[in-house]
Amino acid sequence: MSGFGFHRILPGLCVLALAAGACSKQPRPVGSLREAPVDIRVSMDGESEATKALVDFANGSYYGIFACIHEDSPSVFAPFKSSVYNARAKKVSGKWLFDYVGTASPGALDATNASSFVLLQRTDDKTADLYAYAPWIQDAYLPSVGPTRIPFKVSEQKDLMYAEQNLNNDNGGLDPAGMAPLSATFHFKHAMARLVFKFRVLNMPTNYRITSLSIARTDDAATTHLYTSGTFNAITGALDCEEGTNADGKHILAVPKELTVDSTTPAALAVLLAPTEVADDELSFTFTVNGQKLQPFVLKKDFVEHETGSGIYGFQAGYTYTFNFTLDNYVYFDGFSVNEDWESLDLPLPDYI
Repeated sequence: MSGFGFHRILPGLCVLALAAGACSKQPRPVGSLREAPVDIRVSMDGESEATKALVDFANGSYYGIFACIHEDSPSVFAPFKSSVYNARAKKVSGKWLFDYVGTASPGALDATNASSFVLLQRTDDKTADLYAYAPWIQDAYLPSVGPTRIPFKVSEQKDLMYAEQNLNNDNGGLDPAGMAPLSATFHFKHAMARLVFKFRVLNMPTNYRITSLSIARTDDAATTHLYTSGTFNAITGALDCEEGTNADGKHILAVPKELTVDSTTPAALAVLLAPTEVADDELSFTFTVNGQKLQPFVLKKDFVEHETGSGIYGFQAGYTYTFNFTLDNYVYFDGFSVNEDWESLDLPLPDYI
């Protein structure tokens, strides 16, 4: 009897188990979906790699977050939820606030001002991978763009950055339906190279006012590139760059700048360029000062050698190339430095007074 009863009950249990499994795959009512905040830690490169310093963003800064459906080998980067696919984080009064993507216009934000970044459980229980980049760009939401082909123009001077955790999907598999707290870390690295021009005035009672900078590449340049636009891969930090010409067919990039230098207040300005190798006499910089164009400063590759005798020349991502000048009727070049510091240009400049 016991054997007979066992065989009678087992098929019933199987049916119940299958039914339960089938039910677990059915969409849940919206009201039963869980929300989970993500504890996000943010920093960026600002000092040399040797110091491993963590530098915070200034107030008024923005960065973008792509929440994508989890992939073991990321390649598609499909939206986890439309509201968190290119959401924006902004720093206000020392705190990070989050704006989610609205539905009225593709990529447009709702002025959410949320105090935390929240993931909403999906009805299919898929988990989320988080990727971050800076600064936030609305067009990155578009299906033809996404996180891997964000358009940029060098003339807009955007400090393009990506979170190094993107490379290994370190912020992947976040499950808003689970009970464990969710967290993510974004340490941003620079995708552009930064050129800093420092000026001082000697023995002059007058002011020098710099109003523009023109960067030119020679037509026959074989090594140096002067990129003007391209696309930015926010996952890897890679730039796919293009060189453009002006109306005269010349490789010239004009960068508006406003800077006043006098005998008591040294000053500096910074320019962001897409990375490139360089060679002698293929790139020049012309400043307009007090309405007059100065003699062009022609770049030599030795001015951007990373270490003496290293044989590494050129503008590389995340590096700062500083050129020192003295204004005294003429323009004198006073040397250069290459490092990984990305310090602000707040005055005074103690090493140049």
